[in-house]
Amino acid sequence: GRGAPAGSHNCFAYRIGHEYRFSDDGEPGGTAGRPMLSALEGSGFDGVCVLVTRYYGGTQLGAGGLVRAYGGAASAVLEDAPGELAFPTVTCTVIAPDASHVDAVYRCLARFDAVKEDEEYSDDGSVYVELSVDRAKTDELGATLADLTQGKVAFRVLDD
Repeated sequence: GRGAPAGSHNCFAYRIGHEYRFSDDGEPGGTAGRPMLSALEGSGFDGVCVLVTRYYGGTQLGAGGLVRAYGGAASAVLEDAPGELAFPTVTCTVIAPDASHVDAVYRCLARFDAVKEDEEYSDDGSVYVELSVDRAKTDELGATLADLTQGKVAFRVLDD
């Protein structure tokens, strides 16, 4: 049999972290991709692309109608989309001047659900620990590390 009719316009919007893009694919500027991106932003989703295909059926929608059609289609599909709660993680480093602070560092990691990614003992006795942790916990983690080690460890958040 015949394949599906060709869509006259395939418009999309996506957001991945701070990166986003959208396309009107030949529709009047601002009538398709932008309202779809607005729907995506309103949904709270991240790392998602929405594609809306319009098949021309003979009805002139006008600019307002296109905005409502594309934005509404994107909103409707996002409303029913399964989501998963995710917390952005960041990589941090902790440098302790000597091994006496390592226990405190690991107690702290456990308390904040941080994951040890790497650990190195240097010739000068210092200990380097790389960890990943929820971005929202970094300030409190840094403050707690400073308290537990009398400010002796250097704590740094890498991906910001």
